[in-house]
Amino acid sequence: MSKKLKKDDLQQFNAFIASIVAKSRLDPALPEIGIHYSRLLAQGIQEVDVIRLVGSTLVAHLCLEAKTHVPVDRGRLRFELSKLPYCELFGADRYIDLTKIMKP
Repeated sequence: MSKKLKKDDLQQFNAFIASIVAKSRLDPALPEIGIHYSRLLAQGIQEVDVIRLVGSTLVAHLCLEAKTHVPVDRGRLRFELSKLPYCELFGADRYIDLTKIMKP
């Protein structure tokens, strides 16, 4: 039997995701989180939506790491973050290749 998600549970989950994003955004080991967080805000996306976009991507990788005991693939994380809403600053390129400007 599945339990319905209560409004309070959803709020707690969203707060948990927001705290993960906030900590990761300032973590020098994961600079791509802060880069894409800032990029999405600069595109005019509201902060609550930026937290959800970045958070869902990051949490998916963290869950995979917990399940497989294999560290987060930072290259894959960068790629998936770069796919978040198209950034017109980069012209016709749909994706941003951060591997050219960041250390692995």
